[in-house]
Amino acid sequence: MSKYVTSWLVGIPDSDSVIKMAVEELSLRFIKAMREDDKIRRLHVNSGNQTGYILQHLVREAFIHFRGIGSKEKSELVQAICEAWFWLETNGFLIPQHAHKSLAGGQTAEMTSSRILTRYAQEVDLDSNVTKLIVSRKYPRELFHIRLRDDAWSSFVQGKFSTAVSESMIAVEKAVREAAGRNVEGHGSPLMRQAFGEEGWLGKPNPRDKSEKQENLDLANLFASCFSVFRNPAAHGRASYTTADETFGVLMIANQLLRMVDTSKIQQDSND
Repeated sequence: MSKYVTSWLVGIPDSDSVIKMAVEELSLRFIKAMREDDKIRRLHVNSGNQTGYILQHLVREAFIHFRGIGSKEKSELVQAICEAWFWLETNGFLIPQHAHKSLAGGQTAEMTSSRILTRYAQEVDLDSNVTKLIVSRKYPRELFHIRLRDDAWSSFVQGKFSTAVSESMIAVEKAVREAAGRNVEGHGSPLMRQAFGEEGWLGKPNPRDKSEKQENLDLANLFASCFSVFRNPAAHGRASYTTADETFGVLMIANQLLRMVDTSKIQQDSND
């Protein structure tokens, strides 16, 4: 074990944890090291510092910290470190150091391999933004129905998972009420059953037989059940959503329900 371990390695039990770590999380560990670790900061701010030199330092410390790993694991560890480093560059956390100095002095920018932290990287609250960076990259806003892209998605990427679930079902409720217009009243599951029931305004228009009426009842049951299962428990603290993947699954259910409302509204409008 090295007498000196840079702060980005603190709390990591083994090399496999680094290899499997989300690139965003590993990248933000590097930023913390540059901001807080005297040794690596001296490397970072030195005028002769090269990107390759910092990477060499990060890799060397990792090899010392995880002494005894095989060549295959070493290769994977190096790749993980390099990917995280260049993620910082492509996402606005690092800029060329000499280009900054040259432009500030009124000279032509020189794009060298030296890097400095951007102002955002120096000021961002890393502890509260890790979840947002990871979730927003894995689940981009464009995946979601337009009604989910503000409140629900915002809560989702901030790690407020139970709130995001509740807000997604509120969005469904609002969409159903608006689509059904004056033909429904109330809230929650009763509203869904009015809107999609046997003679519901958002079910199959003018159901002709028992089969089509049953389809409308099935839709009513689907919407009412989803609202009851997901909206109410999450809103009143009886269900806790703790992971992004679990929450994303529920948001995609809300996503599909909203698409179905859109389709039903179009059918009703064309039938009028």
